[in-house]
Amino acid sequence: MYGERKRTFKELQKIILKTLLKGKATAYDLTKANKLHFNVVSHQLILLKGHDHITLDFEHNRFRLYAITEKGTKYLRKIA
Repeated sequence: MYGERKRTFKELQKIILKTLLKGKATAYDLTKANKLHFNVVSHQLILLKGHDHITLDFEHNRFRLYAITEKGTKYLRKIA
C-alpha cells in the first residue's frame, strides 16, 4: 500500500458499480471481490445510495443486499 496513490471517489464508485453489474451483492462481498477496506466500501455505498445509483434490495438485521439501478448504469457509462 505504501507508495500507491489514493483512489478518488469516482474510481472507487466505478469499481463497486462494475461489481454490482454482475449481480446483487453485500458490502462484505464487494469488499472481498475488490480487495478494498470494509469502511471504504460502506461509505461509498452510502454515497451511491444517496444518489439513487444503487438500491437496498433486501435487508435483514445486519444483512443488506445491494443492487444497481438504471440510473447507476447510466452513471457508470458516464464515468467509464
